[in-house]
Amino acid sequence: MKTKSSKARVEICSILSEYLKSWFVENPYDFVICDEHGDFISPVNFQERIRDTVKKLDIKFHYHMLRHTYATELMVAGVNPIVVRDLLRHSTVNTTWNVYTHPSRDDQRKALDGLYDDEAELLDKKMKIKLK
Repeated sequence: MKTKSSKARVEICSILSEYLKSWFVENPYDFVICDEHGDFISPVNFQERIRDTVKKLDIKFHYHMLRHTYATELMVAGVNPIVVRDLLRHSTVNTTWNVYTHPSRDDQRKALDGLYDDEAELLDKKMKIKLK
């Protein structure tokens, strides 16, 4: 852990909770991520294994990228920024929003189009009436 506060309860969604419950029926060990003997894999060793795997697959990936994806997906889903900050255990919303979220142009377009959904439906109805 980076700091003492890094060791904390982390909320997970119901779907993941159910998946993990079924995983532990099959997995006889105490850890979700462990070696073939059920022993804890340190973050450094885990990172090395991932680095070796992505190198073999010739892809650009670092497991920390998952935090950025998680933050962005929560933002796109419209989750309150304070909740996203808490879920990522950041001290400030500024870090969460300015460093960890990466909205795409498509996300921006959907947000703008979503502002006018009601007006677009009304305009569409008016246009259909005029065409009759």
